[in-house]
Amino acid sequence: MVIAALLIVAITPLVVVNLVLVWDARNEVIERKGESLRSSAIHAASTYLAVLQTIEAALGIEPTILATVIGSPPACHDLMRRRVAEHPFLSVGLVISREGRILCSSTGQAIGVDLSDRAYFRTALTRPGLVADAPVIARPRGQLLLPVARRMDGFVPTLGTSDEPAVIAAAVDLDAFLSSLRVSVLPEMNPSRTDGEIWFVDRQGRVIADFNDRNRKGSVLPFSGSLEALVAAADVVDGFGGERLLAAASPSLPGDLYIVIANRFQNLVAMANRRLLTSGFVGVMALLTGLGIAYLLVTSLILQPLARLREMALRLERGEAIEPSCSFRSVGELESLRRSFVTMAGVVLNREHRLRSQGKMLADMAYRDPLTGVANRRALDETLKAIWRDFRLRKENVSILFIDIDYFKSFNDRYGHGEGDETLRRVAKALVTLPLRTDDLVARYGGEEFVLVLPGTNLAGAMAVAERARDAIEHLAIKHADSPTGYLTISVGAATGSPEESDSHEVLLKRADASLYAAKHAGRNRISSAAA
Repeated sequence: MVIAALLIVAITPLVVVNLVLVWDARNEVIERKGESLRSSAIHAASTYLAVLQTIEAALGIEPTILATVIGSPPACHDLMRRRVAEHPFLSVGLVISREGRILCSSTGQAIGVDLSDRAYFRTALTRPGLVADAPVIARPRGQLLLPVARRMDGFVPTLGTSDEPAVIAAAVDLDAFLSSLRVSVLPEMNPSRTDGEIWFVDRQGRVIADFNDRNRKGSVLPFSGSLEALVAAADVVDGFGGERLLAAASPSLPGDLYIVIANRFQNLVAMANRRLLTSGFVGVMALLTGLGIAYLLVTSLILQPLARLREMALRLERGEAIEPSCSFRSVGELESLRRSFVTMAGVVLNREHRLRSQGKMLADMAYRDPLTGVANRRALDETLKAIWRDFRLRKENVSILFIDIDYFKSFNDRYGHGEGDETLRRVAKALVTLPLRTDDLVARYGGEEFVLVLPGTNLAGAMAVAERARDAIEHLAIKHADSPTGYLTISVGAATGSPEESDSHEVLLKRADASLYAAKHAGRNRISSAAA
């Protein structure tokens, strides 16, 4: 019984330490995921604000253009229809007079309707910039729309009309934005699964839009805490149906909205819980095994091993060789050493895993441009080499877009390098948010030059992507006094070729560079191409 007690005393601390380590690992998983959710919520809010900026730019119709078409309802309707069609999240566009009457719309309907009582119209009359109102649900399709408006300044009537346009208004499709956010901005939230939740909620916690369940619109989140607490830090809350969720919220957005992102808590800790149960089971089994070994030692193996140990000690004292049988019969000691080794091996494996994770993180940093966050020159070269090997067998085309920011040196000289760095980040973000495919790559080549790699894309497709990239930079509306347009623009060189016909991707890259030079030589703010 004494040996059994000693075994229990020896084994119990190891079991307790193991359980504590597993519990700490479980809490660490929850903490890391909470930080990830909070970063995702902030990222989603930034994307939402960026979309509103593009909408503000889309509603910035030149007064002279509007003055030309305002006297012709069909022409005015067509102008607004084209502005709405150019933006993926706009649903309807309106031109409203100073008295609040609709002068024309993208749908050609509701002409003459009085909107003077609408809050967004009244607010837009009093201040410049984009104004957002509270979201509304459009009938009969149940679309969630965010009314926005922008004051029209500098209008000069040219056709003698009595109604002067004062406000350009539109409706933002929040359902479409939420779907795009889940698919493109938050790829880890797999749309084919229900592990994650993304909601638009108002200040009272009422669900305005739900990607997974549209029937939840109008429901109040069953959180016991406040949204402000979820903005500060992610927390475990009760979800619909009493389900536990780990959730984080974005800062308040225009329209008094919040974006809440959540993951099912049970799914996050499932593996950690399994490890906890396994460790507990292993601990109980270790205690039972120790008791069994103690019983065998007490009944049949105690006296003989002690005698052998005494004999071995005497032999060691005399300097004689130890018989193998002495070591062979010491079963309990060898088992203890084996268990100690297993415990030590577990610690080493955990450290190795952490080192491997850190190495992976460092490797990822080596392939990222530290300023813009996109792929760097090294990642570009290795990606092109891999594509070249693969597509040589598939016999498909590869297209490259070489992009250069126009007059960027003078931009830095005028506005400073700090503003220049911020502009590079904004340009990179605009390129990354283009509707690209999974295998496409955005990389910073150096300085103000970027490269888009488009595997499996012909020249026509590459030119379409180049035009979207040029439009995206124009929509940023970054002022540049030294540019002929007054705003920051880019020049793009496109080249398409087949790895089957060339030994090196560098040839295609040089042709794209030559096309870029041609675009700049032709006056900048344009696209030039080179076929195979």
